[in-house]
Amino acid sequence: MDMVIVNQRLKEIYPAFVIPETSYEVILVNRYMSTEVMDKVLNHINDCYQYSVDTESEISNHELSIIQFHTIPRTLPSQVLIIELSQLPNRESHLSRNEIYSWGDMNLELESANYLFAWPIKSELINLQPHFPGCTADQRKLSTSSCTCHRPSPYNEQQLWSLQKAFLYSFNLFIDKTSTMSHWSYGLSSIGSSLTHAQRTKMINYAKYDVMAVTYLIRPITEQWSFTRTKESSIEEMFITFQSTRPPPLRQPKSKKKKKNINIQKLSKIFTSIQDPDYELISSDDEIYLNQLIEPNDFRNEQNNDNNNNNKINLLQDQTESIDIDYLSVMNDDEPLQVIDELGQDDDDQVNSVNNHSVVVDGMNNPNEHHQQRIKKKRSLQAKQKKNRKRNNKLRSLRYKYYLTRSYYYRFKPRIVKKVLRYYGVQYRHIKFQDDRVVIGVKTDKARRDYEEILPYNCFNTRNYWRFRSVGIQYLEAIRRLKTAKYEPKRTIHCLFVPDEELGGATGMKILRTLDEFKDLNVGFVLDEGLASETDVFQVFYGDRCGLGIEITVKGNTGHVSRLIENTAAEKAQFIINEMLKYRTDEKERFEKSQTTDKPLQLGNITTVNLTKMNGGVQSNVVPNQYTLGFNCRIEPNNYNLFKEFLNDLIQRVPKENNDEIIINYVRDSGPLMLTDIEKPSWWLNSFKRACEEMKCKLNWTIFPAATDSRFLRNIGYPAIGFSPMINTPILLHDHNEYLHKDVFLHGIEIYVKLIENLTSETI
Repeated sequence: MDMVIVNQRLKEIYPAFVIPETSYEVILVNRYMSTEVMDKVLNHINDCYQYSVDTESEISNHELSIIQFHTIPRTLPSQVLIIELSQLPNRESHLSRNEIYSWGDMNLELESANYLFAWPIKSELINLQPHFPGCTADQRKLSTSSCTCHRPSPYNEQQLWSLQKAFLYSFNLFIDKTSTMSHWSYGLSSIGSSLTHAQRTKMINYAKYDVMAVTYLIRPITEQWSFTRTKESSIEEMFITFQSTRPPPLRQPKSKKKKKNINIQKLSKIFTSIQDPDYELISSDDEIYLNQLIEPNDFRNEQNNDNNNNNKINLLQDQTESIDIDYLSVMNDDEPLQVIDELGQDDDDQVNSVNNHSVVVDGMNNPNEHHQQRIKKKRSLQAKQKKNRKRNNKLRSLRYKYYLTRSYYYRFKPRIVKKVLRYYGVQYRHIKFQDDRVVIGVKTDKARRDYEEILPYNCFNTRNYWRFRSVGIQYLEAIRRLKTAKYEPKRTIHCLFVPDEELGGATGMKILRTLDEFKDLNVGFVLDEGLASETDVFQVFYGDRCGLGIEITVKGNTGHVSRLIENTAAEKAQFIINEMLKYRTDEKERFEKSQTTDKPLQLGNITTVNLTKMNGGVQSNVVPNQYTLGFNCRIEPNNYNLFKEFLNDLIQRVPKENNDEIIINYVRDSGPLMLTDIEKPSWWLNSFKRACEEMKCKLNWTIFPAATDSRFLRNIGYPAIGFSPMINTPILLHDHNEYLHKDVFLHGIEIYVKLIENLTSETI
């Protein structure tokens, strides 16, 4: 059952475990801890030698993140020390020889934080958890028979209790465990944490009560208090130093030997082949019990007769209730011995094995044989199929326990839907189409909530189905028409559909161009996609702008907002933003002024700078010590090196006390990009222009404002241009209702027919 539901039910039944705040003080141990607080903690610890300890792990990577210590001083208040491992400076510390009580094996839990302590820990770690089951049994014995405040324990004396259930059973108090799996490494203090105030308060409350609950159980377990004594105890008794008492020794589990019947069929099968007059066949209707085969082992627990004056043998009460496993080994279908499994493989082997006394019934002949690992009985084919059907039915029932739905265009097939889901990082269980909706099953309710925000509601609509398909379909339809007309090209045509172009092409064309298979194509010219044109002039692109993704982190002093703090991160961030946006304004003015001249600039001829992300701050009354600024820049190819120099100069000019306060990270950097030469005559350029003249196409040669896969091929020397035969069409890249008129689409096919024919009709 989900932990949230369990906690909610328990919360409605039991009162919460609450300790008055006058009895303790919470102290966060991190890099922001002042020397005054540190001195206060050290002075307090000098007066303590008993502690409780607990740990919590970070939910994202399950690594140890915080350690909680609860001190048990001579006088209250005590201290709850919450050590934030991810927020500590690089220093060494250790624990002295003290007593530290825990709920669980703390040696194992603290091992990943051994850099904090002298390892192994010199203090005595006392695990209370395995002693609690025996304590509950003793408490019921010590309590009066009329006591009905505690029901019998639901566990046996060897089962381990969780801290929450132990507290419910002992005190009828509830500990909320919903914060167990949290982002503990994000910080719990108001400075430097990315958590909200409400989140930090909830997590701190959980951490302090979780470790104080261990302290609350120390004396009832170690001193074996009765339920009445536990109920009458006070906080002072629980939370102040006490006379150390070792926990009672752990109780050894009682070993009951089961009497098992012998399998008649198996023995009958074995003994029928034995030629011996002493053997007698047994009917399959008969049942043989252990006492029919051997005499009871009455002397198993025989006492020393030397100490018995009457020369009598004293027997324990259970002398005939169980039989020593070393005396007799019993075989049945449920727990077959290894030797019996081997016998079942071949009838002849069975006979030989029996005659050669390989089957040992009396374990004293070969005691070690019983310690060998038993081989599991092999399932039959029918049993395996039945198990698989049962498992599959169970999984099938969970496919759509948690799901989300989206409307879809009827041409979307399951394969394409799954590809889209993988693109958005949706880890689905299964998908199905239901009416006009696609139902996507996921594993958990949390995953469903996350994917509801990630997956766009229109991702399976008509526009997204035909998105960027126009050029590919026009290619294929043009080739089909040429094949129908019995056209025979003099050059080979390779039509490539390459993945991940929208993600930058790093795992698509960037890798494909390096493969021997691509080099063997002997490419002479590349035709890639272009852009629509809002006029009657076709856009032809002979290069792409350089892409640069920048992440700038600025650091500064922090403190309360009531002060005028010097050298803050916000001041540095403001300087950088002003300079970057000034560059953007200058480029924009240059572009607008050129529109009134004879040679107006295209968007690909200037550099665009846009601020895309800003991160910083934790809460409204604290000055942030850090801001992160994200810029996306598309740079004119001939201006790449100059722009990089501008960035380096900007970082140097930011007012700062030291260079470590400004960090620039290039998240994405295309590097300098080459252009295809359109001034020098070539066979492909002549063929392209001739085809466009025959189709009466007006051309405008420019630089692509964004990025296409052709940039990878230009950079290794292949001539490439981008061209999409779409005129009088609005440019709606990644916008709603992106469309292409059917007449423009069909005319584009005719243009491609002529282009392909001209480009492949002659050799060099």
